[in-house]
Amino acid sequence: MRELKIAIVEDDREYSDKLKEYVSRYENSQEGGLLKCRVSVFETGLKFLSELKAGWDIVFMDIDMPVLSGMDTAKALYESDKNACIIFCTNLSQYAIKGYEVSALDFIVKPIDYSTFKLKFERAVKKAEARTTQTLIIKTSDGIAKLNTSDIYYVECSGHYLTYHTAAQKYGERGVMSTLEEKLKPYGFLRCVSGILVNAEHITKITQNSVFLSDIELPLSRRRRKEFVDEYMNILSRKS
Repeated sequence: MRELKIAIVEDDREYSDKLKEYVSRYENSQEGGLLKCRVSVFETGLKFLSELKAGWDIVFMDIDMPVLSGMDTAKALYESDKNACIIFCTNLSQYAIKGYEVSALDFIVKPIDYSTFKLKFERAVKKAEARTTQTLIIKTSDGIAKLNTSDIYYVECSGHYLTYHTAAQKYGERGVMSTLEEKLKPYGFLRCVSGILVNAEHITKITQNSVFLSDIELPLSRRRRKEFVDEYMNILSRKS
């Protein structure tokens, strides 16, 4: 099941209720219950910014709000998380061009109808889902393999050789751990020791000196432990 964290930043109760209703309507229209949306509503930009660490997938943002405008709120969000999908909901269509400053995905001009909402929301869902996983092309000794990041349990590095461990089998290619770490970090991979990257999605237990992925036990460096645990808890908080 897919689960997306959605924020509605809107000071008009009528519109925030309407957006919640539309999100629920779209969620229920998906076959097999494959999409779950966790929606939170914020009446002001300041209240929303106090919850930035929650890690939002999609944000519906009103522009005309008291104290802190939606545009300024979106700028603060963009500085913290450039991957969040921002959709401005506004009757101030003349400000739409400013959305490019924060890489806004789209605009909905009030009053909001479901057909328009559905079109723009579907686009945001696809972008948010692409953010949570990535397809890796691995050049193995006997050809090429395509792996989804979510299928990788951990990656080991020995010299300049990388080994990708999945439930099905292992894949190997030449590469550099630091480069791979930078590439996989947005998808929840953490370094437990200098030569191992772990997919946080598959972690079942962390002890003083080990990380467990079901029945797989991997070493956890004493020097890295605090940072590793902090980063892991941050990933969990974004998903909760």
